[in-house]
Amino acid sequence: AWIFVTCLPWLRFTFIQHPIADATDCSIPSIAVGRYEVTADGRVRFPIAVQAHHGLVDGIHIARYIRRVE
Repeated sequence: AWIFVTCLPWLRFTFIQHPIADATDCSIPSIAVGRYEVTADGRVRFPIAVQAHHGLVDGIHIARYIRRVE
């Protein structure tokens, strides 16, 4: 299985769109992680964006992934 991951440590983002080189094969999920910060109570916060084909992944799968990251 393939997953494309990119890290943008200098950016805090709310959305990111990954380019797809070949629109006939968009079955590889793409994940982007942005700049992190440590809050006053010691928690680490960072943006994460997941892009996947809806025919292969549902919202529940993304929600489960985010919960595991949390």
